[in-house]
Amino acid sequence: KVLLNYESRDYAGIDLILEAMEKVNQKQYINLNLVCREKELYNISDEYKNKEWLKIYNISGQEALMKVYKESKIALIATQKNIYNNFAIPTKLFEYMQYNMPIVATNNLEVKNIIEKYNIGIATEADAEKYADAILKIYNDEELYVKLKDNERNALLSENLWKHRIQKINEDLTTI
Repeated sequence: KVLLNYESRDYAGIDLILEAMEKVNQKQYINLNLVCREKELYNISDEYKNKEWLKIYNISGQEALMKVYKESKIALIATQKNIYNNFAIPTKLFEYMQYNMPIVATNNLEVKNIIEKYNIGIATEADAEKYADAILKIYNDEELYVKLKDNERNALLSENLWKHRIQKINEDLTTI
């Protein structure tokens, strides 16, 4: 199972992920656990809503979310290419790291930099075929999967906890 915690059509690249998962499932059956708010259900194309591989969760609360996260093997981030997303880092990236899920993401600059710096997943072009290939690569290569999880744990403990991010912001602001 792979996971997408979907909060906004403009932000999450839901169409890319659903198209990529359709391609994945033409090769190998893999569920997508899609967590979203009820209002976001309207943004999901009807052609995908009844797919056998799509499991939609409209849940709230840390305990319910944690259960779905623990059932998932890989986390997905597909932010759309724009100026903001090129320098912003989604909080979901750190949340997924906390739950020790390797990440497949679109290659927006800062997300790509973190993924590559710590070797915690694959950052790929916003192309459904390439995104699907990245999912399958991590999903089917157990050695790679374990390595990415180990790297993620080390990256979190070394410099990516929230306290580390706050320190960095503080340092950046005091040097201005």
